[in-house]
Amino acid sequence: AVRADGGKMSLDDLAAYRPRWSAAMRVSYRGHEVCAPALPAHGGVSLAEALRIAERADVAGRGPITSSAEAFHWLHQASSLFVLNHVAPEVGAAMIGGADASPAARATEEHAERLWKRIEAGRCLVARPPAGDDSKHSDGIVAVDARGNVAAMVHTINTSAWGDTGLFVDGVSIPDSASFQQDLVARTGPGRRLPNPTEPLIVLADGVPVAALASIGGGLHQATVGALVNLVGHGLAIDEALGAPTPHLPSFSALGGARPRVFEGEFDAALLERVGELGFDVEVLSVAEGAGARGYVVGASVDRAAGTATAIGARLLNGRAMATD
Repeated sequence: AVRADGGKMSLDDLAAYRPRWSAAMRVSYRGHEVCAPALPAHGGVSLAEALRIAERADVAGRGPITSSAEAFHWLHQASSLFVLNHVAPEVGAAMIGGADASPAARATEEHAERLWKRIEAGRCLVARPPAGDDSKHSDGIVAVDARGNVAAMVHTINTSAWGDTGLFVDGVSIPDSASFQQDLVARTGPGRRLPNPTEPLIVLADGVPVAALASIGGGLHQATVGALVNLVGHGLAIDEALGAPTPHLPSFSALGGARPRVFEGEFDAALLERVGELGFDVEVLSVAEGAGARGYVVGASVDRAAGTATAIGARLLNGRAMATD
């Protein structure tokens, strides 16, 4: 059916597919270790880069983003760097002031240090210091067993719900993800894997799992980074950490500059005005017009001392959270 409609997939492609197992990418954040997908996936790169920049900007130390314009400003900056996944490395290098923008380089601590210096110096199109102050259909799943072992995963067709081609084989719909990924397909080349932007993760404290998150939606990266800052940076309980508002998928200018976007009613108007004074005019979206920009995070936490686990679903979706003895 795919080939008859002009596609290129063959049965040989499916027969040749092999799953790839790789060690998790590990990044330290405020005394914890976050484990996320490793290369060739790009979600872990985005997460490591964002958390390292967020730590250098002391996002958590500035207070909750619902009351601190400075924290909002820097969380938006750190989580906007994920756009580097969607441009060629040479374009990304120009956007961040000449630093190596390849995924392998961006996964390192040294990259974060160099990038932070460029951001502070105003040499980064994707992120910048504050202005002077003169006055698709997806599933995120997290599981914890009775022994405290945890797992986090995401499944997605990576497109609008069910796609737009109308292709069905024996009642099974075929997603059309590649319809909007042609540039990425061309850059990746034949026989190579397309980058995976999902960010399922496990948080360790002293080498032991204490929480796991999975996220979906257009703004999954921003929502994940915000949830981690709340959970690890501020020490909030997982229901508070995942229930607090965050910025969502930003809008980007032709040069790559990111404008933060939030949903009406989630942030105080005075706070958003203050964020504007720091250099970002925040776009406020209605729930109806901004569905594609929202990120959704589900998760579970483990309290080994108390012998309990807590599961949290996404309040705006048809998910559910279950916890049993």
